[in-house]
Amino acid sequence: MLFYIPSWASPVIRINIIDAFFCADSLPSSPTIIINKEVLLAKNATKRCDQKDFSMDRYHGRKVLESFIREYKGKRIIEITPIVVFNDAGEHDLVAWQEAFSKKWQEGKSYNLLAIGIPFVKREDFDKSEIGKRISFDVMTYSAKKQSGRHVSASHFVFPSDLELSKVKVISKEHFPDRKAHHELYGNSLSVVLGLVYELNKLN
Repeated sequence: MLFYIPSWASPVIRINIIDAFFCADSLPSSPTIIINKEVLLAKNATKRCDQKDFSMDRYHGRKVLESFIREYKGKRIIEITPIVVFNDAGEHDLVAWQEAFSKKWQEGKSYNLLAIGIPFVKREDFDKSEIGKRISFDVMTYSAKKQSGRHVSASHFVFPSDLELSKVKVISKEHFPDRKAHHELYGNSLSVVLGLVYELNKLN
C-alpha cells in the first residue's frame, strides 16, 4: 500500500485527533510530542478526568492518544490538537464534526487522525446529510477501516472510511499482521495509529 508523505518540510508536524474524550493531562509526557488543550466542539460535552478508570468508550480518544505516544519514535516534534465531537451521552455531534473540518481547525495542520467514523444506513443518506454536503478534505486524513460492531453493520456506509478520496488513507489491522499484541490491547480500530506513526517515524 502506498502512503502519503508531505513534500514540504516543517520543523513541527501538526495533527488533529478527532474522537471522544481524551483526558490527556495524566498521560506520560514525551519530549517530542506537544499536546494542546482538549477542544470540546460537541454541545453538552463535559470534561471529566478525575477518575482512575478510563476504559469506557467515552475515553476512546485517550486510548488513541496513549497508543500514539507509545508508538512514536521519530525525531520530529509532533503537535497534537485533541478535538472532541461526541457529547456526554456518547452521541455524534454532527455540527461539531463540520466545525472540526472547518478552516479554523484544519489550517496549518499536516494530518487528521480518525479511529472513529459516522455510520449511515446507506450512501444516499450520507450524500443528503450536512456532513456529506459540507465537509471537504484539504488535509491528509488517516482513517480506521470500517469495523462491524454494536452500531455498525457490513452494509452501513461509514464516513470517512468508505469515501474513495486521495486525501483519505484507510488503515486496518491487516496492514500490520505482526502487531497482534497492539490490536489486542487497543482494539482493531486503533491500527490507524500504527499507519500514521509508521510514516512519521521515517521522517528526520
